[in-house]
Amino acid sequence: MSDTQEAGGNETTRVEAFSDAVFAIAITLLALELKVPHLEGDDSNAALFAALLKSWPSYVAFLNVIVQAGAWDSRLGAASPHRAAPQVSTR
Repeated sequence: MSDTQEAGGNETTRVEAFSDAVFAIAITLLALELKVPHLEGDDSNAALFAALLKSWPSYVAFLNVIVQAGAWDSRLGAASPHRAAPQVSTR
């Protein structure tokens, strides 16, 4: 393998690592924004549902980033064979 091919491979690895870090930071920050709803005196399921419904944008944003990270990881797995699961020999 030539030096330019190795350098290109390292650059791709760096970009993948950087994007993985960006997703990890985004997921962490969004997870920190998820709060346990405070129920004042009413501990019924309806009150909990109403309190969770008020904070739905935080949950949707968190799930959105999780789905995007999964799609990113799937794309990386399909694009680079070294990330695929090892094959087991049956001999």
